[in-house]
Amino acid sequence: MYAVHVYDIYATKHRSIKEVTTPPEVAIFLTKLSAEKYPTISELSFVDQDLYNGEELLKLRKEFLELLEEVDDQPRREFLKQILEAISMAENLNLWILFNPFYEFGPAN
Repeated sequence: MYAVHVYDIYATKHRSIKEVTTPPEVAIFLTKLSAEKYPTISELSFVDQDLYNGEELLKLRKEFLELLEEVDDQPRREFLKQILEAISMAENLNLWILFNPFYEFGPAN
């Protein structure tokens, strides 16, 4: 599963205040993006649990906006819009955003 979390790094415990998850069949296209056209997003597809903020958020927003223009599948468009909301939230509140491309839930206890 693909996951995006917005974390308050100034809190004593890093608690996610925004989370975006989606089924693999909706998000898998992110792992197949051209590295030349989408260098920042395509890097996320191969890096597990990297933190981005500052200028990296600007790069991510730009690439996700471009990708949104290309996608015509409604579930994927909705997913991309949620990611853009998370990016805006992180930027507006000066928080960290965590992209975890291969997020998987563990077994239920």
